[in-house]
Amino acid sequence: MRQHESWADAKALRQFFDHLSDAVLLLDPRARITFANTAALRCLPCETGMPLAQLRALLGDTALQWVQQRVGAAVGVDRPGAPALAVTLPDGRAAQLVWQVLDATHSALCMQFAPAPAADTAPASLCTDLSDPGVAELVRVFWKSPFPATLQDSDYRIVDVNAAYLEFSGYTRERLIGIDPLEPQPKEDRDANRVARPRPAAGTNG
Repeated sequence: MRQHESWADAKALRQFFDHLSDAVLLLDPRARITFANTAALRCLPCETGMPLAQLRALLGDTALQWVQQRVGAAVGVDRPGAPALAVTLPDGRAAQLVWQVLDATHSALCMQFAPAPAADTAPASLCTDLSDPGVAELVRVFWKSPFPATLQDSDYRIVDVNAAYLEFSGYTRERLIGIDPLEPQPKEDRDANRVARPRPAAGTNG
């Protein structure tokens, strides 16, 4: 990482977030969005520079206040995290939120929108460069968080999962690798979710 560069600005860390299948927003100390990964851009009307408060109609008051309180209390604290928050969104969907400080100026909000033994270290394929020990440590912490996360290829086949996803799904890692994550779902949910799922651009990982 270059001198004066924030961990949240590091290219390898952003590549890691872009490879996650769930929505990730990076926030500054004023809870403004400084980065949204590909999954977030697919499912949220968000853009860089937008205050998180502008997503109130989608996230609801409970989720928004939960994040804002943690962002406001994080100044000067060494990488605190918070237990995951399970919440029902205004549109009736269930969601799970996980929040984690990245550095003195950025935190990450990871969101899984529901009707949906792993190694302790993140798979090397998550980033093109984990040579920076600080970035590698942040990736390790994120991968070991209580937030279920999957790494998928461009055809939505699972390449790797973290321990939280194993607990969430009830399947073994060997059973999940190589399958479409819709496969274990009930047929009616699987068909509906497949129709609603956007196709990634050619040459990208989902």
